[in-house]
Amino acid sequence: MEDFGHEVIPAYLTHNEASYAYAFRGYWKDVGTIQSLWEANMEFLNPNNPLNIGNRNWRIFSQNEALPPMFLTKTAKVAGSMIVDGCYVAGSIQHSILSQNVKIGEGSVIKDSMIMPNAVIGKNVTVDHAIVGENAIIGDNGKVVGKPNEISVVGYGEVLGRTEKE
Repeated sequence: MEDFGHEVIPAYLTHNEASYAYAFRGYWKDVGTIQSLWEANMEFLNPNNPLNIGNRNWRIFSQNEALPPMFLTKTAKVAGSMIVDGCYVAGSIQHSILSQNVKIGEGSVIKDSMIMPNAVIGKNVTVDHAIVGENAIIGDNGKVVGKPNEISVVGYGEVLGRTEKE
């Protein structure tokens, strides 16, 4: 079972298992699909987002490992994006989110995308309207291009194209 609303909760009710509800009035976004996961992350980049993670009165509890600060090379260009600790950026990042320890090679363009932890993007790569999974590698000159209503996905640990190790 994967979906709470369509499978898990109905299964509890069918088997007379104890079920409880809580009236939640805050921000909520169901991220049960690729599209909704991408949309939820892109909402972080909207300055009018009701979930303002920059609000000092709203503590965020996390278990991020201690990493060095992000590093932007002289070839890096960043606009309207969130980049966290451990990232190395030598390319262009536009309206995107880079999770911890992501590497972006020179000449690469990341646009309207979400890059998960430890992903490596080679040189001269285009990633547009996509989610790149944790530990994924996209070799030099690769292209992962989706559309606003059709997000492309590179899965966990997937390797696309040739890498320097080969």
